Amino acid sequence: METNNIQPEELSFGKKAVKWLDNFWYHYKWPTIIAAFFIAVFAICIAQAVTRSEYDMYVRYVGNAVITETQYKDMESSLEKTGGEGRMTDAVLSEPEIALAKTLALFPERVKNAIDDYEPSVVTRYILDLAASFNFFYHECKIANCEDEALRESRIALTAATKRVLGTALHLICMQSPEKI
Repeated sequence: METNNIQPEELSFGKKAVKWLDNFWYHYKWPTIIAAFFIAVFAICIAQAVTRSEYDMYVRYVGNAVITETQYKDMESSLEKTGGEGRMTDAVLSEPEIALAKTLALFPERVKNAIDDYEPSVVTRYILDLAASFNFFYHECKIANCEDEALRESRIALTAATKRVLGTALHLICMQSPEKI
């Protein structure tokens, strides 16, 4: 039988790694656990922030990232041309316009529910719904550049109503509506 003459300095890499890891864990157990905890919490916070669909400032700036300065000026000029009101006509409305009109019609009911239930978050949720509905409407429908005069008047009326309702709703939750987006 042959015997292996292995010297202590010739320990295999695996045994050295296990010995080093055991020594490291013995001396740095708690700092390692604390660092791992904070890294996990940080990773979870980043993941939630990245996947979040509704941002807090979404209400204050209804579509700030999407509505450009030119689009805002077009919308303001359209409102100014009609005295800021517009009027509803017999024009056939598309899906985004109908959805916005339905959302606007829910405002009195939502305010009543908030008062009855002593729950101001109902108004806040309504504001988020209105902001989302208006963004959908604004990006799907031309307002200032619409060829059909009756349809343009209806869209301007919806825009003016949204501005009024959003301002009122923000006032109810003690927030100022921005003068400019």
